[in-house]
Amino acid sequence: MRDDTAEVRAQKNLIRSLNAQLSEERSRLTSANSDALNKVNADYQEIQMAAALASDLYKSALASHEAVRAEAYRKLKHLLIVQQPSKPEEDKYPRRMYNIITWFSALLLVYLVGKLIIAIVREHRD
Repeated sequence: MRDDTAEVRAQKNLIRSLNAQLSEERSRLTSANSDALNKVNADYQEIQMAAALASDLYKSALASHEAVRAEAYRKLKHLLIVQQPSKPEEDKYPRRMYNIITWFSALLLVYLVGKLIIAIVREHRD
């Protein structure tokens, strides 16, 4: 085809307009406004790093939670309840009556021994 035909000229005009549009879009993507590709890319990278950090923190917290749970389970082995406590049928301690009688007997014995010592001392004085 020759260069001066209508179809060739139309295709060349289309190529020029597409090249102009491509250069315009490229300049718009790297411009300083908020819709530029470099701003979007920077925001995306920041969000991606925040998500990675949150994921790492979650993994760390989950690992420490599992370690604490395993430690608690290990300690729980020593605290297992074999039988539930129940109230006794009769009081074993304190045995009030036994204690009263024992103290009374002991004090009576001390009193009698003291009285005996005093009687012996009086008898030896005379």
